[in-house]
Amino acid sequence: MFCHDHSQLCCTNCVFLNHRLCAKVILISGSVKEPLPDLQQLSRKIQTILETLKKLENNWNTSMHTLQASYDEQLHQIRDTRQKINIILDRIEKTTIKELDDKINSLKVSVKTDADNCSKCKHELKQLSDVIHDIVDKGKAELTFIASKKCIEKVKQSETYLKENSVQVENTLNFQANSDVQQYLCKLSGLGRIVLGTKALSVFSDQVFTVHGKSEYDVSIERDDLEIDSKLMFDISAICVLSNDQILVADFDNKRIKQLNHQYKVVGHFSLTAYPIDMCQITQ
Repeated sequence: MFCHDHSQLCCTNCVFLNHRLCAKVILISGSVKEPLPDLQQLSRKIQTILETLKKLENNWNTSMHTLQASYDEQLHQIRDTRQKINIILDRIEKTTIKELDDKINSLKVSVKTDADNCSKCKHELKQLSDVIHDIVDKGKAELTFIASKKCIEKVKQSETYLKENSVQVENTLNFQANSDVQQYLCKLSGLGRIVLGTKALSVFSDQVFTVHGKSEYDVSIERDDLEIDSKLMFDISAICVLSNDQILVADFDNKRIKQLNHQYKVVGHFSLTAYPIDMCQITQ
């Protein structure tokens, strides 16, 4: 059976269950009396759809590879960013340790100087003490007078030294961490943001474009020297638009790549050793 209302093939069960209310349900034998569709045309249409589906499938597969490649590249970027942060932290740590080393070396020199002065004072007093015992045993008045004067002077110096050092300072080193750095790092949820980039891929090759206008521009420069019949010749074999909307044109005859600004004026050029045939942008 064939239901004209739904344009659908159906069996007797389907007719009874789903198409009882349809106005025009007839036998297939009755439908074949009507003009039949062109199977070749349908076959061509199926082939066109199959080719489009194949291109769509290829695009999906390409998208999968592109997605994985972008993941691998961004993973490398994340680890590279972490490495850069590690280098910065290593440099900060090295600077902080150097400050610690400089501080302890300075304090050690100061403490050693104080210890040497104390030891010197002690040694000189001990020498005078030993001399006094010898002089007392000899009983000579001149030596006693000299020794007493030296002892009084040295005792006075020693008392002054003890008075100046009556309060002995004990130094220790303490590290005060920069809390701002730790707090900032704790607030971070990651090393950066993951941004999704999208690009439309068309699977249809029969798109129609309409030209709305045409303009001509002069891309000659003073160094162009290829002349035919006293006229400069230009064969622009390729055009490439950069991401900043600047344009590169390949001047085949003059073996140059020329850069144009937004007003299509030549703002730069590069001479080649061969004739440029084509070009395309592959990176930023």
